[in-house]
Amino acid sequence: MIWKRPRFPIVVLGTALCALAWAAGVEPRLLFVREEQIELAGWLGAPIRVALVADLHVGSPGVDAARVADIADVVTAVAPDLVLLLGDYAVNAIPGGRHVPPGEWAPSLGAIRAPLGVHAVLGNHDWWNDEDLIKEALQDAGIAVHDNAAVPLRSSEQTFWLVGVGDALTRHASVEVALHDVPVGAPVLAMSHSADVATGLAGKAQLLVAGHTHGGQVNIPWVTEYLLGDMSWYGRKNVDGLPVYVTSGIGTSVLPIRWNRPPEVVIVTITAPIPAPRT
Repeated sequence: MIWKRPRFPIVVLGTALCALAWAAGVEPRLLFVREEQIELAGWLGAPIRVALVADLHVGSPGVDAARVADIADVVTAVAPDLVLLLGDYAVNAIPGGRHVPPGEWAPSLGAIRAPLGVHAVLGNHDWWNDEDLIKEALQDAGIAVHDNAAVPLRSSEQTFWLVGVGDALTRHASVEVALHDVPVGAPVLAMSHSADVATGLAGKAQLLVAGHTHGGQVNIPWVTEYLLGDMSWYGRKNVDGLPVYVTSGIGTSVLPIRWNRPPEVVIVTITAPIPAPRT
């Protein structure tokens, strides 16, 4: 009798190695452009297209200065009205990663063209590095940085306020300071690195956009959400009546892998509610 080695363990091992190769070598280097549409009560003007770019983590494997330039070209090509950079441009300890000075990548982001401009906030990794150097590089590239600050923007027949709230994890968030100059009742589009500021913005903004979670970075249905909870937050949710949209971003952190959560740039089209048909 000839004994045959079971094939099942070999198949399992082979599948695991293929999955790891994909997660480490392929998926982090992809880029998807996704379109979302959000109807906002209180939005009076024509629709606007807002590009969300989060968590570049420049220096993580697969994201060097050249790739930032490519991403900037992609964003310009899809012709958004407004571009929001949602923080975490820097990278900390990650296998295969390295520090990239902001002067090497910020000019590419500043070259993005949009009628309402390119606007940024800082993330926790930026504060854990040299936040002043990063902020200065962004501003030198022509990018407005709004940490706890607001600016009025004119689109079509309405003026709305873009409000940037500082990073919550590093305790730089102040909703009160961010909204200080905003007239009562004015339409507010809020941006922050993390959606943790949502509760403070409820009833004061029409929409909050954020990044930070990477959508879990490794997305195993049900398992990732169970293990990570809010740290796997991805897509649209409501917090105390406030619509919140969280993008999975582009780079990687902690581990240089992505699985079932590829890098993305999200184009959110903001529209007024569609009137119900008369009966």
